[in-house]
Amino acid sequence: MSGIDHRIDYEQITSRWAPDGAGEADGAAGRSIDDYHRFLSEELTDAWCDAYRRMPNDGVELVEFADRGFRFVFDLVAERVVVAFGVSAPTQERRDAARMAGFLAGSTGRRSDPGQSSAGLADLGFRDRFFELRGDSYDRGHFISHKQGGGLDVNLFPQRSDINQGRSTLGREYRAMERRCAARSGVFCFSRPVYSDESWVPSELDYGLSEEVDHLEVRTFPN
Repeated sequence: MSGIDHRIDYEQITSRWAPDGAGEADGAAGRSIDDYHRFLSEELTDAWCDAYRRMPNDGVELVEFADRGFRFVFDLVAERVVVAFGVSAPTQERRDAARMAGFLAGSTGRRSDPGQSSAGLADLGFRDRFFELRGDSYDRGHFISHKQGGGLDVNLFPQRSDINQGRSTLGREYRAMERRCAARSGVFCFSRPVYSDESWVPSELDYGLSEEVDHLEVRTFPN
């Protein structure tokens, strides 16, 4: 990680939800879960974008768009996701495994030839090259899991296999949070990658969820 602090004080942000002295009609007690989730979306988006601009980059051009009901902030210059967020919409649809296997066309996710020459790697795009060199440790992870209602394409990123598959203590904690989001509709959730260089591969991931008014749970996972 660089010396710049990319952390976000989520507790400080959520404390603004019910200012001291607010009456029930104006405070958290008089608001719905939808109101709280709108508050989180608005307040956190500003914080996520501000923190992203402090990360290593070669210029920033941010756009926001919707995909399968979730919101994504994307940097057009670095071609990487800044954050993905929204409310869960569990699905029983089968994943499009064939399409997912084609994520980053030409990549297998596992190094195809351990003796591949430097010249051969140079012919690959930077995304393909990452999986050729480091695919044994990384999966095609989802910022928002399929069972929560997440899609493919921009929603996919290189994620540590032990975290993505729940094969470590932290991985099991990560998967437990995903399962809570996939258990029912209307759970606010987000994935916020932290980049320590100008690549598209996060060094960490903030994962958060809110199941009730005035409560936001956030954990940071290594990548």
